[in-house]
Amino acid sequence: MQTSCKPQWRASTPIRGFDLPKCISSGCTTTRTRSHGGALGLHLEGHGVVEGVEHHWLTVDQTMDVMLDRGEIDACTAFREGDTVTAGDPTVIDRYSGTRMEGNPRIRKLFPDNGKAITYASYQKTGCYYCNHHVIIRNRILRDHPWVALELFKALQRSKEVAYERAGQAQSAYLYFPGDDDQEQAAVLGEAPYPLGLHKMGKTIERAIQGSLEQGLLRRPIKLEDLYFRTTLDT
Repeated sequence: MQTSCKPQWRASTPIRGFDLPKCISSGCTTTRTRSHGGALGLHLEGHGVVEGVEHHWLTVDQTMDVMLDRGEIDACTAFREGDTVTAGDPTVIDRYSGTRMEGNPRIRKLFPDNGKAITYASYQKTGCYYCNHHVIIRNRILRDHPWVALELFKALQRSKEVAYERAGQAQSAYLYFPGDDDQEQAAVLGEAPYPLGLHKMGKTIERAIQGSLEQGLLRRPIKLEDLYFRTTLDT
């Protein structure tokens, strides 16, 4: 779903549509059955689309960069510029039609610093990190092998520690934003900017749950103990 509240690129014309927002599904495919939006049931009445918001599916040939360049949409999250045009290929995530950002008078970044200032300010205000992914284990596996959840958490925790140890050699992978100022990042996010476990991430997850309720992606509140296996609740 193209519903980010922090778009990286925007058209150079004023933003329209605040009275009746329009969100566009731009997942890895255009079909409901194979997209993230389809899996969430966004095409079903009363499922996942907040009142007053129109939902539109892209065709296989539509791409966010061309739509932005033509002024068909006002803003989108960052499109990945590259040498390969992937428009028309339903197997590619974030398809691209060749639009260039540099020197384009019709498109500019909404945040020239890629959102660094607003991200740091948000963390200082809320104490919430921006997490992107969860690791999910089938209930069947946990029923048969309940030790798996905590051991997997420990393995991921150790892998992160190894990554931190190597950060001096590949600092760009450690930083949230392009550059080389690790001290600036540490001053805001601390020495461990990618925390794991509910003690540090629980507040962020609860905030995500509340946001999903407000946006219509969830129909009822969910408790952390209903989401996470019992052996990981004290992580």
